[in-house]
Amino acid sequence: QGHGTALRTCRPAMCCRLLLCCGASFLAGLAGLAASALLQWPDGNWCGASCRARPLVRRSAAGGRGVPHDFCRLRRGLSWSDFREKGFTVVEGFLSEKDRRVLLDIYNELQDDSVSNPGGNNGNKAGYRSAWLSGLRIGDLLPHVAARIRNITAEARRQAGVDISHPFFEETFFTTNSSDWSRSMRFGWHQDVENQFFFQDLRNYLDFYLFLRKPYPHQAGLTMVPWDGLQTCSPELHRLVRARGAAFSFSDAGGGRMVAVDAGRDTPHLLSFHLDQISCSPELREGDLLLFAGDVIHRTQEHSSWRISLNINVHQDVPMGSSSIAGLLSGGATKYSFMVKNSATYVNLHMTRIMKQWGLDVSSGKLSVLDGALHAAIVAGFEYRKALFPVRRFLLD
Repeated sequence: QGHGTALRTCRPAMCCRLLLCCGASFLAGLAGLAASALLQWPDGNWCGASCRARPLVRRSAAGGRGVPHDFCRLRRGLSWSDFREKGFTVVEGFLSEKDRRVLLDIYNELQDDSVSNPGGNNGNKAGYRSAWLSGLRIGDLLPHVAARIRNITAEARRQAGVDISHPFFEETFFTTNSSDWSRSMRFGWHQDVENQFFFQDLRNYLDFYLFLRKPYPHQAGLTMVPWDGLQTCSPELHRLVRARGAAFSFSDAGGGRMVAVDAGRDTPHLLSFHLDQISCSPELREGDLLLFAGDVIHRTQEHSSWRISLNINVHQDVPMGSSSIAGLLSGGATKYSFMVKNSATYVNLHMTRIMKQWGLDVSSGKLSVLDGALHAAIVAGFEYRKALFPVRRFLLD
């Protein structure tokens, strides 16, 4: 009986200690969750539309009337001066009529990527037909065209510091047609976000756009933001988008303003101007080449026409590049939303790199374990960031 009385008198004290421990654990858990939500993304300040983003002030060299049209004036032929100053250059008549017909025949054989590879580019694959994913390599079919592209790539290293010593080609046909936008490529202002996620380096990356069918030179091309115009207009935005690892997308914010979001870090910035005000749409005809640097801001030109083009992305071959698994798994919610929809491609890129660097074959047990671990890490990382998203919004709103 004495022992029973002692136990009964101890219960309130034990309950208090238990409640205190539980409360402390709960608060510690909340603090840890809050810290994770705020610190998981490098430079992360994602907080939706209500975020007070840092303003970038537009400066003009033309008395407030906008950027002078001289920024859009291009030299004739392949100009490394234009490439260094603006980020792009146009070569007229790069393809012969025969080469153009061969490429159009290849285009007609391919299936649209929205059917064959629907998870790519965050699910935005309308108007894509990927030759390289189908095993059709332009270098095999038109070796002289591939040789010219390799020569230009080598020259870019000497003239512009674009270091692609072991070039790899990715060939994709694009279609845009104003009469059927549902099956057309139509992108707003962006840098090549997923290419940055894949290869972790847009500075050493080249885009070769070859125009195969394009009835009107002023319609259905690409619209570009020249580096020298952007530098004059907004030195701060120029610095942000040209930083190593940056990959920005842009959206309208109303009132002639835009929001720029670093897609790898989910960091928003409010622009007090619109990129349309400092853009150029070069005249482009069938057979022409538009060459631009991988980190140039561009968009599908607004139009009421159509075109078929071949885009050849040239970058460092994966085993020789600077990509890493640590780089793959860093970043925020936007990056993981891309990766989880197309995880097989991301994992295969790194499996290929590791196989060649370590001298392993496909049947290696080490590769099987790493393959499964990477897939699991991408899925877990996506779910983790998705769970933290409302916590971040609550803390930052």
